[in-house]
Amino acid sequence: MKKTLLVLFILFFSSCFCFSQTKITLVVTNNPLKTAYFSALNGAKQQIFGYKPFQGNTVTFQLQGNLVKGMYRIGLTDSAFIDILGGSDQEIVLETSSKAIIDSFKVIKGDENIRYYKYIQYKNKNLAKLNQITSNFKTKYSGKKTNTMAEERLAFIKGCITLDINNYAKELIAADPDKFSSKIIKAMLVPNVNLYTIENPDTIRFDNDVEFLMLHFFDNIDFSDSAMLNTELLYRSVKYYVEKLAQPRNVTGFNNANTFILKKALADKNVYNYILSMLIDLYEVSQLEEVYLKLFDEILFSNKAAVSEVRYSEISKKVSVIKNVLPGKTASDFNAIDTVGTIVKLSQINKEPLLVFFYSAKDHHADELFSKLEDMYPTNKLKGFEIFAVCTDSTQTGWKTFLRKHKNANWNNAILTEEGRKSISELYNTWALPSIYLMDKTMKIILKPMTIDYLQKEYPEYFKSK
Repeated sequence: MKKTLLVLFILFFSSCFCFSQTKITLVVTNNPLKTAYFSALNGAKQQIFGYKPFQGNTVTFQLQGNLVKGMYRIGLTDSAFIDILGGSDQEIVLETSSKAIIDSFKVIKGDENIRYYKYIQYKNKNLAKLNQITSNFKTKYSGKKTNTMAEERLAFIKGCITLDINNYAKELIAADPDKFSSKIIKAMLVPNVNLYTIENPDTIRFDNDVEFLMLHFFDNIDFSDSAMLNTELLYRSVKYYVEKLAQPRNVTGFNNANTFILKKALADKNVYNYILSMLIDLYEVSQLEEVYLKLFDEILFSNKAAVSEVRYSEISKKVSVIKNVLPGKTASDFNAIDTVGTIVKLSQINKEPLLVFFYSAKDHHADELFSKLEDMYPTNKLKGFEIFAVCTDSTQTGWKTFLRKHKNANWNNAILTEEGRKSISELYNTWALPSIYLMDKTMKIILKPMTIDYLQKEYPEYFKSK
């Protein structure tokens, strides 16, 4: 009898706790699709759980247990997808049409997702209205004298629509503030300087939106909740702040931005580690080497757990390379092939000042760089200025096509040899192109400018345009 009761208890326990499932059903009317995939979002990354075939108009994903709190994606085509919230809805039923996947989208079942899409669709409807009003305004006043009264009316309408969207979001949030959907909806609201001033009449006045957002851009994001890492929101917000809001746009400005963001992230260890790792990744592929070094030396070095051991080793090697080509250091020699197939070395140029830069002919930034140098080279060559432009591409075809486009690039042009290409990233920062160095005739590095504009500003006596 005791054994029978024990077996029944185990079976009951198992049925209650071991076999719970999350079921997601998507119905697509007029469906031409054959399969869909289901994935979890983590910043800019997706973890695909698997593909499922459509059975007629329906595809169903059944997952063991409850989904971890976060955002998930049902992918239909390369550009068409539907994002949903996971965490508490054990069954989610969605419906849409293949002819208008977003506009006809409905959530039939799943409380979190019903609330989330109420906000999304309300916001999209009002923004579409605003876009139409703005388009009509531009059409009506195109080419005409500025109409101050009309512009004020347009600004007033924009303010009203923004206020309406914010109020609707706040109503949804207030109805159930503890829901994950409430946290997501709030995080999607970009703070508005006018609304903030109305709600906080005693606050300081801001001269413009950027000045306000530099201090308040993250007001609606909960950095203490590591579930925010299972969405795109935190990643997109931090990236936007660095790329658009950091002021001034120099080393000091970006260092201040990093300090500001990381201070916010201290609310949760996992969030902090993620954002630190993300900032390292962002600056690694930029020309802001001083910012990258500061993040490593002052923060990552004492927080190694923020990245894997393999990643830390990789970053350390790159930091070492950057430090070896700082101003005052002597550059390393390397082999390249010039336009007639002759081996040429950096040490053979023997000119001062010598501008050495690495680039890829496939990168649109190279076009801009070459155009600026073509403009200033003839005048400054008379003063002894020389250029050594080194292509890092693996084949010569694209490089030679690129040089034919820039017919006035009459300086030393070369492409790395296969041997040089393998070793160049151990000598110079060539993972962020174009990479520019100003040297004297002994190959001592004088300056590591981010752009030619910066070079002209720092050395106007040498680098004037014609």
